[in-house]
Amino acid sequence: MKQLSQISIFFILLTFMSCKPKDPSNLVGEDHVKWTFSLEQTLGKEIVETAVPAFDENNKGYFIVETENGNLHDLWVLAIRPDSSLHWKVKVSDSDDPSNYNYISYSDGKILVNMTNKLIRLDTLSGNQIWSKNIFREYWVNTLSVSDGKVFYIESTSPDKLVGLNLDNGSEICNIELKYGTSNDVRGQNTVIKNGKLYVTTNDIDNTNTWETKVLIYDINTINSSSLPDSKYDLPEDYFHKNDPAISSAGNLLFFMKDDYNSPYTKYLVSVSTSGTENWKKEVPDEASNIYIDNLDNVYCVTNSISLIKFNSSGTKQYQTDYPYTTNFNLQLLNNNTFYGNTGNAETGEDLNIFTVFSLSNGNEVSNFGTEFPYLLIEGIGFDIEEANQKLIEENTNFAQSLVKTVDIEGNIISISKNKIYCVEDLDIKLQTNSWSKDYGDIGNTNSR
Repeated sequence: MKQLSQISIFFILLTFMSCKPKDPSNLVGEDHVKWTFSLEQTLGKEIVETAVPAFDENNKGYFIVETENGNLHDLWVLAIRPDSSLHWKVKVSDSDDPSNYNYISYSDGKILVNMTNKLIRLDTLSGNQIWSKNIFREYWVNTLSVSDGKVFYIESTSPDKLVGLNLDNGSEICNIELKYGTSNDVRGQNTVIKNGKLYVTTNDIDNTNTWETKVLIYDINTINSSSLPDSKYDLPEDYFHKNDPAISSAGNLLFFMKDDYNSPYTKYLVSVSTSGTENWKKEVPDEASNIYIDNLDNVYCVTNSISLIKFNSSGTKQYQTDYPYTTNFNLQLLNNNTFYGNTGNAETGEDLNIFTVFSLSNGNEVSNFGTEFPYLLIEGIGFDIEEANQKLIEENTNFAQSLVKTVDIEGNIISISKNKIYCVEDLDIKLQTNSWSKDYGDIGNTNSR
């Protein structure tokens, strides 16, 4: 147990001199917490859903959260400075469907909010709306990607279309039906961008049972409404895209595909070049999901919360680490070659959501922070100390069981619970650069998931 700070000792002494219990929130034995922000106090109610926040170059965070509004949800965007002060808040919708997977991104000094039926650009200084476009996307997937002042997303119409917009004013760059090389009705699934190349994954079936499952590759600098793909990759018959793709620093697309019709329903991790050529294909367990790529182009995927698989850039399997406890990986590939996860009890298998650090080199556990994280409990006895420690235990549980965890530009851990945001200082360990280091690829969330 670390020694208590002078401030903590001062408050403990006050409790012994008082006949009346103090507010336990004043008796904090915090060791790692940089700041907290009360969402419940700011919005007047507990939030019910949130998404991964985006951060700008100055580490201002843009948070999208939902609060209950009868059978619907109010959707808010909050801009919070690095010192935890609120810059602005704005309600962007009061009729949001609770089933939506809303999404926020930051790019080129601009904020985008992606909802099922609307895409909104907000001003970073005031939160005021700059432009808005009515859209239609599947409620269960985000398909938006941003790069070089351009926005691309899949419009879920019949047929589905790839739509490109100018980030500055919302004007249309392209509107392309995804029926490339066929008259069949093709459904767009994901868009991802890196190095000026836009990858669009498509799945669907027509009445003659002919599958049109492809990766379409475009150059975002020349694309317009009459553009055909510069190249493409056709998935084998009966195979479909699964989970979310990622892109290596060399521009290779990494994705899962699975045979959904022929037992044993084999699933592969596939690497495809910018020319549409298959680099390699490796069989993986059916539960494999969430692809991450480090700055050496090694590829990582999680399988069913109990193992992690690493492949090198050539597709050679480096390891598969199986864990003796429930592990909820929240991969953030860090520049000290580690990543984070929530783990359980190795002996009992109990899901404790203990914050744990793992090595990218071998997948093994590096450190386990235990249940006293991010707040250390206060040493001593007495009613006030017991009450304060109960409060700290609740805070640690809220942090561990948060809706979202991520890393900001400074390397702080950002955890969003139902009533509070926690900023936990972690020795300025930042995300790896030139990598697909987190959900949505980067700090700004510029690619869909």
